[in-house]
Amino acid sequence: MNLTDWGIFLAIDRSADGRPIGGAMVAMPECALWDLRVCPTHRRSGVGRALFQHAIAWIRQHEAHHEGRMMIETQNTNVPA
Repeated sequence: MNLTDWGIFLAIDRSADGRPIGGAMVAMPECALWDLRVCPTHRRSGVGRALFQHAIAWIRQHEAHHEGRMMIETQNTNVPA
């Protein structure tokens, strides 16, 4: 799998030791949100929303022919998400 053109984003906890608290990946050229995860202790704090919005902005910046659209698949294994 070639990840060269993928968008890979990491959320860092600035108030603690700078450890990762979430991440997201956008598969290109499909413009598919491949994964979005947030550490359980940081859920419901806006981290997931910020990662999602960053992924959308990144697609708009890098793939104009997709008109900012992104394919997303969800599963019922994490209903609150």
